[in-house]
Amino acid sequence: MFFYFETKDPQILVDIINSRPFVELEKCDAPESKGFFRQVPQDRAIAFPVKDAAGKTEYVFFNFRRDWKDLPAKPLKEAVKKAIVEYETQLGQNATPDEKVAIAGQVHKKLLERAFEKSSVTTGWFDVANNMAVFESSSEAACVAVIRAFLEKRENREDFRAAVFRTNKKPVIEMTKWIQTLEPPPKVTLDDYATFKFEMGGKVAISKKSLDTNSVKHISNGGQCTELAITLDELISIKVHSDLAVSKIESPQFVQYFQDQVSELPEDLVRTKLLRLKGAFATKVFDHLMDCFGGVKRANPGDEENDDDSGIIEVQAPEDDLGDEVEEETEA
Repeated sequence: MFFYFETKDPQILVDIINSRPFVELEKCDAPESKGFFRQVPQDRAIAFPVKDAAGKTEYVFFNFRRDWKDLPAKPLKEAVKKAIVEYETQLGQNATPDEKVAIAGQVHKKLLERAFEKSSVTTGWFDVANNMAVFESSSEAACVAVIRAFLEKRENREDFRAAVFRTNKKPVIEMTKWIQTLEPPPKVTLDDYATFKFEMGGKVAISKKSLDTNSVKHISNGGQCTELAITLDELISIKVHSDLAVSKIESPQFVQYFQDQVSELPEDLVRTKLLRLKGAFATKVFDHLMDCFGGVKRANPGDEENDDDSGIIEVQAPEDDLGDEVEEETEA
């Protein structure tokens, strides 16, 4: 899914870009990296700018890696409760709030040493012209973690808004309409795959068949399109989901174009060219989605009419006192 945060003050994005310890890119030959990026150090990001013809920065693309210990809340709560019960049994009276906090901190520290290590890499870009940052991630938690890291030196977090990327037109309604009328937006071609969901439950997937035959029948029976394969600008083939997640991206023409562009270039220039092309590729998909579904729906806190649809993400500063944070977990 796409997430974003926007601000009325363009200097905020400039400060973030300049203050983060972005590291230089290195070519990575590991098969899973596809040659795009090397692994980056914990809580650090790699970034590169894309400039327009006049030399002005339009986008700054980044890869941000974070590593953490995975300690699920439920086992932690149970372990804390058990430790408190044992302490109170030995003591012969109830533990004080301060003692509970201390016990929770000790249990958390002990379990954390044995917890599994996890890592994730979130990609995205700063849209300098529109004072907006866009994140590609399947997890809201990952997006929030990246935003926290980018804003770690800013005491005032009220001058920006973070939100799930949503559009003015609902994707389910629009995709259903495209199939029903066989009239997709300009530069969009319908491919032979769609998934329909029915109000009474149940799903139907149509694959490798003409959408203009079976699809209309499912729509007339109350089905709505929740997943659709399309080709953008005769270049990029994607599957769009009702929550605007994008999967199974294919672009043979893009790969061929890249190979033609870099065949005679030195290695360092190949790396730069590849990164620029990858950035252009990502923004092209994003821009097409905005065009198809009526542009980004701005999240307005306090707008009662659209409150359920606002998609606002609460980005709070991490708790400094571990004991207080764990105590809240145990009382929840």
